[in-house]
Amino acid sequence: MPTFLTAVLTLVLLFFPPKVFAQNPPGISVSPAMLKLDLATDQPNFTLNYQNSTSSVLQLTFSAKDFTGLEEGWRVKFLDQQDAQNYHYSLSSWLDFSPETMLLKSGETGNLTVNIRQANLSPGGHYASIVADISPPFPEPGTVIIKSQLVSLAFIRANTGQENDAAKLSGFTAVKDNLLTLPQKFSLRFDNTGNTQLTPHGVLTVKNFLGYTVSQSILNEDSLITLPESIRKYEIKTNLDQIAWLLPGPYQTDLTVNFGRDKTIYASTKFFVLGSKNSLTLVTILLFLLLIALKYRKTRK
Repeated sequence: MPTFLTAVLTLVLLFFPPKVFAQNPPGISVSPAMLKLDLATDQPNFTLNYQNSTSSVLQLTFSAKDFTGLEEGWRVKFLDQQDAQNYHYSLSSWLDFSPETMLLKSGETGNLTVNIRQANLSPGGHYASIVADISPPFPEPGTVIIKSQLVSLAFIRANTGQENDAAKLSGFTAVKDNLLTLPQKFSLRFDNTGNTQLTPHGVLTVKNFLGYTVSQSILNEDSLITLPESIRKYEIKTNLDQIAWLLPGPYQTDLTVNFGRDKTIYASTKFFVLGSKNSLTLVTILLFLLLIALKYRKTRK
């Protein structure tokens, strides 16, 4: 009897911003690769579009697998069946596919409709990956079958009336090489304590000791998501090192974080710097001139 050797190659789209998700592996693509639905306003179904750009006929077999976020990371963790049974935010059991399998000829496009049984959803967010197992439809005996998987991530917010948008900041600090250098960025640890996925946005404002705003930056320009009961680290870059005239002294940083449905958190931190190079040069020159003036005045007495 011929022996079939199956090599499994998993092309997994990780937990990246949408602009990275849009990059599909060569040969076959899916759109969208990440989607978010709020069942308070959206219909409980969605459509995925698959396009075969290879020269071969491909068979797609669809399934779903739950996932959760990894603390501090960009990736997601796909859960096995046993872990998914105890996962409060599971979605895979409440999805129906039409069709369950699909044949795509070379250059052909096909649509997958995914229906959500929303009556079965518990309050909060629910998350699953839509997995398309890709293989040749009629492999010849004795050949090596190379399978691949194409994954889309679904973020669903239920509509039970008990969805809770809640969060706190577990840390907010300036990232500096030492106490006197300018911070290149600020680090924020966003702790999602509610039961829905959150996408924090906001503005970081840096003010000098005179109260003047010297810099402003945007929080989470890539719209990265924090899943429930998890902590995610966000970094906010600044342009302080590009400011020509930055006075030495203490500075205050104020952060406004908006999330969920009209929720806001405020935070602040302080740091001390010697100032920009131009400012240090000017202060050095002024001190030098002051010393010369004092010495000249002393010699005249």
